[in-house]
Amino acid sequence: MPKKRKPTDIVSLNLRFTEGMRANLEQDAKKNHRSLNSEIVYRLGTTYGAEGVALAAQYDEFEKEMQRRFREMMDKFAKQIVVTRR
Repeated sequence: MPKKRKPTDIVSLNLRFTEGMRANLEQDAKKNHRSLNSEIVYRLGTTYGAEGVALAAQYDEFEKEMQRRFREMMDKFAKQIVVTRR
């Protein structure tokens, strides 16, 4: 039996839409300092009222934390390369 998801679980979803719509979303995402994914989540969140906006904000924080951890990991990796080459 599949594990039941909580409403706050982050899930993946594949979407299909026109290149023009994707380009417009990407342009708006840059203007709003968001990733394309965050822009889509934010817009969907606003459709569902306060709960949706809260979930979109939660996702934004999740994505920022993942980016921070990735940068941290890459910095650590870069330092190891420098030490190894000495």
